[in-house]
Amino acid sequence: MHVDWVNVAINKNNDIVMMKVNDPNVYVCDNTGRVKHKFQHDADSLRDLAITDQNEIVISSYDMAVSVYTEKGNPKSTIKLPESNRPYGVTFHHVISKIIVLTYNKEEDSFFLLCYCEAGELESSTFCCNLSDGKGRPYLTSHPNGPVAVVRENSITFI
Repeated sequence: MHVDWVNVAINKNNDIVMMKVNDPNVYVCDNTGRVKHKFQHDADSLRDLAITDQNEIVISSYDMAVSVYTEKGNPKSTIKLPESNRPYGVTFHHVISKIIVLTYNKEEDSFFLLCYCEAGELESSTFCCNLSDGKGRPYLTSHPNGPVAVVRENSITFI
């Protein structure tokens, strides 16, 4: 059985932003589900998305890119990741207005949390966990009124 998953986020205008793994299209719909904007990301396979305080759409992809788009799908910027780091997840920390990228470094067999300002400049890099510790792969989630959470098999860490 083949399962594709869909990432969904809501912006400040209550628009629904959606993307499906293995589909380069990103959809911005009104709160009734009617498509307002549709745009195509350059990457072949999208991984994760987040919405900033400015309603910008941040997208990570399997091709080692993190891109920022306007609400209407116009490319705004590309966030450069440190060498040997692949994007694994992305979220927006609404409390501190920062883009948080979860990366995996194969050379170190470790995950890192990279903190970027909205302009895309790296501000900090923090070790998150080792893949070999047996606690599963982490993923990120956030809430507009609270912190970011790193979720693993048996733990949740708020940052």
